[in-house]
Amino acid sequence: MKYPINLIIENNQKLSHGGKDQLEYHGKGKLYKKNNSIYLRYKEDIQGMEAARITIKIKESEGTVLIRRSGNGIGSFKQNFKAGESCEDFYRHVHGTVELKTFTDKLDCYLEDGAGEINIVYQLFIGGQKVGVNDLRICYQEVK
Repeated sequence: MKYPINLIIENNQKLSHGGKDQLEYHGKGKLYKKNNSIYLRYKEDIQGMEAARITIKIKESEGTVLIRRSGNGIGSFKQNFKAGESCEDFYRHVHGTVELKTFTDKLDCYLEDGAGEINIVYQLFIGGQKVGVNDLRICYQEVK
C-alpha cells in the first residue's frame, strides 16, 4: 500500500574549485514498503520539461540508500550509498553517457513509522574528476 508523504530534500555542495551550491526541494510523494525496504517516490518538476521520476530506496538493515532518477530527457542515473564505500554507475543524458562515482563518507538513517530523516555526506566524481563534496538531507513525513 502506498501512503502520501511530504518531502524536504536539501543538498549543500562544496565544489572542488572552491564554490558552493545549494539545492532545496519541498514537495509531495508516496511511501511504500517492500522486501524489508522503504521506498520514497516523487516527481521532480523542472520548468519547461517533462517531470523526472525519483525513487529513493532505504534498506536500513544493510545501511544502504539508492537514489534512482529517470525520465524528462535531461538524464537518468542511480546513486548507491553505503558508508565507507564507493559506487559507480553512468549518467545518461541527451549528449551521451559519462561515468558517475560516489564515495560515501557518512550515512545516517533515523526512521520511524511514517517519518524519517536520512543524512548522507559523499564525494561526487563525474568522468573521473572530483566535482565536490555533498551533504544531502532527505526528510519525509506521512500525510495523515
